[in-house]
Amino acid sequence: MHVRYAAASRPGRIMGLALGLVGCLAMLAACDYTSSAKAQDLCTRYDQLADSVNAFLDERPVSAKADELRTRSQEITAELDEFQAVSEGRLDTAISAVRAELAAIKESTVKAGAEARAAVRPQVEESLSNLADAWAVMEDVADRQCGSDT
Repeated sequence: MHVRYAAASRPGRIMGLALGLVGCLAMLAACDYTSSAKAQDLCTRYDQLADSVNAFLDERPVSAKADELRTRSQEITAELDEFQAVSEGRLDTAISAVRAELAAIKESTVKAGAEARAAVRPQVEESLSNLADAWAVMEDVADRQCGSDT
């Protein structure tokens, strides 16, 4: 009876191994999809962020009101946070530089509220120039990650 049981369970073991193998292959395919989806999400977020930053820099924001500058800086910072969340640390240095310049713009706009706008205009202009420089570095690094020519 023992021999008969062993013979009967062999197809069951083979079926179990086959199902296990199929499960492993499915998990590997899911992992590949997940990494592919993450890469697409990184590049999608980058494209959205690039649109916002480039539009902000193209708008000649030096002539904008302090509240408008502050609001746009906060919006871009929120997009930058979302981008950093999917970047998995690959762009942290470039992101930090852009974040610092956005913070400088916000700080200048706070001063603009307390002081005459003309007095803080040079600070805002310098911060915007620095943002453009930091953004150029970010574009270079992100373009290499995404393989785009933005």
